[in-house]
Amino acid sequence: MDVNSSQELLKNQLFQLLFCFIAAVVTTTAAWIFGFFKKIQKTQNQKFPTLFLVIKLFIIYLFLAFFIGKITMIVMTKIISLLKLPTSEISVALLAWSNFIVLGIITYALIYIARRSDKVVFSNIWKIKITKHNSIAKDIFFSCYAWIIILPIVLLTSQIIDLFNLVVLNIEQTPDQLAVLFLKRTLGHPLYLTLAIISIVGFTPFLEEILFRGYLQTYLKKVLGIKASIAVASLTFALFHFSISQGLGNINIIITLFVLACFLGYLYERQKSLITPIMLHMIFNAISIINLFFFQGV
Repeated sequence: MDVNSSQELLKNQLFQLLFCFIAAVVTTTAAWIFGFFKKIQKTQNQKFPTLFLVIKLFIIYLFLAFFIGKITMIVMTKIISLLKLPTSEISVALLAWSNFIVLGIITYALIYIARRSDKVVFSNIWKIKITKHNSIAKDIFFSCYAWIIILPIVLLTSQIIDLFNLVVLNIEQTPDQLAVLFLKRTLGHPLYLTLAIISIVGFTPFLEEILFRGYLQTYLKKVLGIKASIAVASLTFALFHFSISQGLGNINIIITLFVLACFLGYLYERQKSLITPIMLHMIFNAISIINLFFFQGV
């Protein structure tokens, strides 16, 4: 890229950074005024998951992701070969169906095993404190309200990292996250795009929030306290999205996801309900898909 193009790119990034900064200041200030940020109250007599249960669920998750993934790929490869799909469509069909099936199986298996392992802990994780003022409808509404406040902060974080990459590391464009690459491959294929959307907007938020906010953060809260548990669970969540194929894009992905995860963890403790972070996670994933579909990620 020539000097003029680089300067134009720098100007665009500075403008986007300024816009995100102003939006973040406005929404954060409004959030403070209207009491969005408040001190988290400790829940009395809460039953925590054991370390053994947390480790067991993560091992099951990794085991199923690897072995069920391998088996599914083999079976789907044979099925797709019998369908005689066009050569250009085979790889995306295999990827879309395999992701859909594997994530569906893992989500169901983890919920089933977690519930069978300890029903009281499972119930506490979904609703830490059940009151007449803490309904599912309010959890969903609050997650939409939270998205308006949190989005500018997450975007600002991403813009700061992109500017750092451009100015300091001289990186003009970083590789996309694997999920984004997956979605891009399904564009133009309605069936595979639908499977991808269900996987990313439906299964993934359920699976990740149950593991990281529900069980890991709840266990760590007993050991480290609320603030440290949110930070450690959020960092673990972000690092789980590391991939060698993403290259230096991992810098933006991990830091941005850490910031988002901290908010998800805070909302979980604030609302005393796992439904709120699940819904917020779904909204973020859905908006990312809409952005990609209509604006190609621009």
